[in-house]
Amino acid sequence: NRCLKSRSSSCDTSEVNNNCKQSMGLEGRIKATEGSESAASKANVDQLIQQAVFGKEQQPTANLDGSAAFTATSDTRENNCKVGTDGKGATSVAATIICLCATTTTHLTASSCSYINAGAGDWNGQKGGAQAQWSAIKKFCGLQTDRQEPTAELIETLLDETLSNLQVTEASKAHLGAYLATGCSGTSSAGVCVEYTITASDPKPTLDKTPWLTKLRAASRQLKQAEQRAEATARLTTALKSEIIAAMNAAAEAAAYTAQVQPLKQSKSQDSQKEVEVDCHKHHGNNTTCPKDKYTYDEKEKKSNPIKQAEETTEKAGGKDGKNESKCSEAKTEDECKKVEGKIPEGKKAVCGWIEGKCQDSSFLLNRKFALMVSTFSALLF
Repeated sequence: NRCLKSRSSSCDTSEVNNNCKQSMGLEGRIKATEGSESAASKANVDQLIQQAVFGKEQQPTANLDGSAAFTATSDTRENNCKVGTDGKGATSVAATIICLCATTTTHLTASSCSYINAGAGDWNGQKGGAQAQWSAIKKFCGLQTDRQEPTAELIETLLDETLSNLQVTEASKAHLGAYLATGCSGTSSAGVCVEYTITASDPKPTLDKTPWLTKLRAASRQLKQAEQRAEATARLTTALKSEIIAAMNAAAEAAAYTAQVQPLKQSKSQDSQKEVEVDCHKHHGNNTTCPKDKYTYDEKEKKSNPIKQAEETTEKAGGKDGKNESKCSEAKTEDECKKVEGKIPEGKKAVCGWIEGKCQDSSFLLNRKFALMVSTFSALLF
């Protein structure tokens, strides 16, 4: 038992105080971690995903705004189903899916989506017809019985799977979808796809400017940061629990040590007092041989009387009752409180402290603060 092998005061103050400081430091780090989470809040991630999918913030049940989903200046399929080096064109997930699935005929089986039913009719790339196509396409996505919460890993996996289908068909062009020849006009002889304008067979610069990709990557980064913060908070919380338990154990061990040692000290003091009383008679009538540290000599009675060592010890400790608290309570002002003399508790600068409008023992404040802190942490963590 580490406390019983050391002094009670050392265990009670240095070890417990160290645990307290560690706990308070960990609590501060947890609060800082949780406070920074607002930058990657769920609402912010949802907004990024909505912007990536629909071109603007909106709920999935709302009608698709073609002018937000497609950003090309010319309202034709050739332009709307193309992404230029400036990132404009099919700049949303919804726009990309429409370009991959809608054909210029009323039958969609010739498209890369392999539908088995008829679509919404001809679509030649006009933004105004995007909602009708989107409504028809969504029917083939399957029934979603429960929402799957987005994670950084899920988003990155979907992006990797999608972009792995991108084909660099020319030094200046790359195609996503069913590319056959001569572009993405939507006919079965040409292609039902999205064309990306690239440079030197490298699609990365264009992809880095494509809004639906940049939005999803930003959402993935924020989710990853939030996941890392959650892991850090979990580690700090575990460490905080350990520090609190260690502090509680140290305090309990110190109390057990005091309970064991105090009776021994009292017994030793009583034995010493008895020895003094037995030796008193040897010094009667002789003041020169009376040890001043143990006896006082009564000139009138010509007797040596033993000093009451217990009273001397308690007076040095800060009061006849052995407590600083009695002296502290006598001070009526903060200035008087600072000047109270006595034994200063370890780790404190004064005997007493002005606490809650009155003068109190400094050690009392330490014990109470520790007890309140432990009870608060325990309520939060256990």
